[in-house]
Amino acid sequence: PLYFEPRSHWSYSNTGYLILGRVIEKVSGQPIGSFFRSHIFTPLALTHTAYEPAPNGMMAKGYTSFGLSDPIDAVPEAKGWAGAAGAIWSTPSDLLTWDLSLLNHTLISPASFAVLATPQRLTDGRSSGYGCGQSINDRGSAVTLSHGGAVSGFVAQNTIIPSIKSALVVLSNSDFSPVGELNQQLLAKLLP
Repeated sequence: PLYFEPRSHWSYSNTGYLILGRVIEKVSGQPIGSFFRSHIFTPLALTHTAYEPAPNGMMAKGYTSFGLSDPIDAVPEAKGWAGAAGAIWSTPSDLLTWDLSLLNHTLISPASFAVLATPQRLTDGRSSGYGCGQSINDRGSAVTLSHGGAVSGFVAQNTIIPSIKSALVVLSNSDFSPVGELNQQLLAKLLP
């Protein structure tokens, strides 16, 4: 059963991204990794970005910790587990290229960007604080678009500040790192 009537509340769920990935595969006739590569990674020259890459010596190793124990090697999720919800590996420079492509409307139109950057309204009129794939936060001096992510051994936070055409990417290869807190402190220094 549903937790609540659709659009009456908002709750983040990776399942939505998994479903969207399957829809893209059905409509395009391509596996999601191939679609990402041909429609996003290659056109933007994201040469250090891949979908479910095979482990290699160029990739960072992830770490985890239990309780107050020393960090240990993180065991990656099984292939296919994260899917369209988080199986993309990238670098800060490639993520910044992606962010700028959104701001410059390189891959999507201004109208599509407006949909992405507009919080959805709930049935009672309240803002969900979430657009199509981005948290939207009005900080008074600027609106920010952001999304975080985590898989075994890694955490990330990506924030775009459209009004100053800037972005902030914070990545860590330890899944216990306080990237959200670090992101907020750095963001405060960037905001007008």
